[in-house]
Amino acid sequence: MPESGLRTPVSAPPAKPPGIPLYLGQGGFGACLSSISPTLVEVQKTWPMTHAGTGSYPSLLAASMIASGFGYARCAARWGRARVLASAAVGVAASAVMFALATGPATLLATTVCLGLCSTAVQTGVMSALADRGDQGRARRMAVGGVCASVASLTGPSLVTVLAATSVGWRGAWWVIALVFLALAVLLPRGAGGRTPAAGPARSVAGEGPLPRAFWIVASGVAAGVAGEICVVYFAPQLMAENGITLLSPALVLVFYYAGELSGRIAGVCLALRADVEQRVLSASLLLALTGFGVFWLVEPPVVRLCGLMAAGAGIANFFPFGASSASGAAGRGATDRALAGLHLLVGVGTLCAPLALGVLSDAASLRSGLVLIPVLFVTMAGLLAASRSPHHGATADAPAWPRGNGRARPRSEGGGGA
Repeated sequence: MPESGLRTPVSAPPAKPPGIPLYLGQGGFGACLSSISPTLVEVQKTWPMTHAGTGSYPSLLAASMIASGFGYARCAARWGRARVLASAAVGVAASAVMFALATGPATLLATTVCLGLCSTAVQTGVMSALADRGDQGRARRMAVGGVCASVASLTGPSLVTVLAATSVGWRGAWWVIALVFLALAVLLPRGAGGRTPAAGPARSVAGEGPLPRAFWIVASGVAAGVAGEICVVYFAPQLMAENGITLLSPALVLVFYYAGELSGRIAGVCLALRADVEQRVLSASLLLALTGFGVFWLVEPPVVRLCGLMAAGAGIANFFPFGASSASGAAGRGATDRALAGLHLLVGVGTLCAPLALGVLSDAASLRSGLVLIPVLFVTMAGLLAASRSPHHGATADAPAWPRGNGRARPRSEGGGGA
């Protein structure tokens, strides 16, 4: 018979997994994907490729992102996020070794598919783990991860370019990437968090219930913005070249863009230290991206154009980190893996279709005319994010139509799964 004076001890909440391995994972993802483009520049000195052949690489990456978006949530539900992250990191390391040992363009194409599948799983798992560390401060953690990815996106291509000028050659950069991801295969599971898979047959992911409509609206808006970003990266250097500005190489044009992106993400981290900023940061980022791209697109002086491109990069920089934070908040507690997988699926579709559509428009008219698709995508993102705030789009107690601040959701009961 229990004594009235005794209290049942309350178990302490589980310790949050360390965040540094997750940020390293974001950096590794940025480094490996950004190293593909300079690698293609180097290999064409030995293996000439057509423009169609070169353009197939981003399309394959987008297609592999779609496939990874379909499969990640099921794998995480069956084996747990930690095992998926470790396996995906080993897969990236193996892909990097295949890059280093490539004997021709066909090998590089096959390896790109493997790299896209595994690296997307790494990023999805890392972002899910960052989101699951708690609602408070989620936007800040996403922004810090974005800064790590931006810094690594400058480091990877620089490593390829520098080593290509030495006796080591461009292949040495991929050996370095392979070693980095072998280390991440050990480190990432320590910060993975997430639920331990139950014993017995894996549950059907679809059986957990559909994600709320608000999530799909936010995720579609983020996908539209990221599709616009990809179009800027691929077609901005071509616009400069077609207007006779030959003093700047395509790589140097992108340096201006990535410098703006890095400054925007650093500013995003600073802003995310304050409460109730997610919505305002995304709105300000869209306005800055539209204004900056408009200057780059319509103004003639090259210096002013580059300033506009940097401003556009600063705005675009926070589309994905803050958008992913909003999407995971709209999905509700316990659905982070499925939400981030669905987001990557939509982003993959957008990045696959948008550059192709812009290319068709440009061939039919001109590149300057075809670039109208980019502001259309940005406006579409703004419209979808605004629509997601409507109370008629599937808001629930666990999944608010627009996550306020750093994504603090207020569950209806105490039974929801925590981070």
